[in-house]
This record gives sequence, structure tokens and C-alpha cells, in this order.
Amino acid sequence: MFHSDERWLTYAEAGQLNGAGSGSDERPDAPTDILRKVRETVEVLLAPIREQLDRERERADQAEQRADRAENRADEEHDRADKAERQLTGVEAELVGARVEAAGLRCKLAARPTPPAPDPPRTRWRRFKAWRRWPA
Repeated sequence: MFHSDERWLTYAEAGQLNGAGSGSDERPDAPTDILRKVRETVEVLLAPIREQLDRERERADQAEQRADRAENRADEEHDRADKAERQLTGVEAELVGARVEAAGLRCKLAARPTPPAPDPPRTRWRRFKAWRRWPA
């Protein structure tokens, strides 16, 4: 290993830099201690990743809920459109029926003989003429 002085470091110096101890006569950590430290390090490194994963899961859940609400709204709109279409079809059927009825009434009216014109109202002059039997 190199140090800033461009010379090789001894194991003791490397240990001091890594926080191991001050002498070369110290015993290296036991495998269980090393494993524990590795696990702690992994947990420390994984904590932000887990937090980000939790946030992303929450965002995904919220997006799914929004999609469900949008789908429900679309279904409601579709149902309302179907209902309006059924109402429109009913109104159109009523209109066709009314037109048929009107056409039938027109035909009956056209087939009916025209009534004779009513006599004009009798005025005093007409009564006098009728009384005198003057020619009309």
C-alpha cells in the first residue's frame, strides 16, 4: 500500500489508518466480529434503499388507486351515456308514434267529405227580403 509519502505502509500503519489499533501485535478480529461488522455495514447501506423502495411502493399504490378511481369514473360515464341513449331511443320512438298518429289523422281529415257551407247569418235586411219575397 502507498501513502502520501510515496512509500509502502506497514501493516501496523495500515491498521492505524483503518482504525484497528496502534500496534502490530494486536490480534485480528475474529470471523464472527468481521461478519457482524459486514452485516451492520450492509444494513446501514441498505437503509436508504429500503426507504426509497417504500416510497416507490407507496407511489405505485397511489397511482393504482388513482387508476382505479379513473376507471370507476369512466364506468359511471359509460353507464350514464347508455342511460341517455336509452332515453333518446324512447323519445325517438314516441316521436315516430306521434308522426304516425298525425299522418293517420290527416288521412282521415282528407277522406272526410267537406261539410256544406253554413248559411250566412240572417240580418234584418235578409229577413225583410224574405218577408217581401224579393228575388235573391
